[in-house]
Amino acid sequence: MLLARLQLKVEENAESYEDERMRYIFLMNNAMHVLKGSGSPDLSMSMGNDNHQLLVTRVEQYATAYLRASWTGALLQLSDHGVYKYSVNFSPGFVSEWMRKSMKNFNSIFGEISRVQTTWKVPNPQLRQHLRLIILQQVLSAYRTHLGRYGCYLGKNPSKYVKYTPDDIENHVLDLFEG
Repeated sequence: MLLARLQLKVEENAESYEDERMRYIFLMNNAMHVLKGSGSPDLSMSMGNDNHQLLVTRVEQYATAYLRASWTGALLQLSDHGVYKYSVNFSPGFVSEWMRKSMKNFNSIFGEISRVQTTWKVPNPQLRQHLRLIILQQVLSAYRTHLGRYGCYLGKNPSKYVKYTPDDIENHVLDLFEG
């Protein structure tokens, strides 16, 4: 009963964050704090295994919601959807222009996410590492695939459009959530 009331209060407080991404970070931080506290012998006996598993599931749900809210825009720039949707004849000129635009948009979105979320704090080291790992699995994989598949369409000077190397992406993500 106490856990349900605490969760309700945390969710009410989360609504004060206008930024949906930050709201999920707040919810994850708080759920993780309760989860960590549930490891104490006194609390774990009274809480039960079901509530512990519920908290683990809730943290994962918040992480998934955070990933969608934060990274969908960047990931959309790395998808093939745009090139197939708008290309009638799939000409090299069209693909080159599409690739330049997708890289420009990705650079902008990724730069903004990095700039803002580097200042956010996730105090729990396991949660911080988990978030970084799921971001890297999604974003770095998509980025490498995108560059591998379409990088040749950027012309003789791809560095003009590719602002971040895969190592840069990884380093930026590893700097997230330090506060």
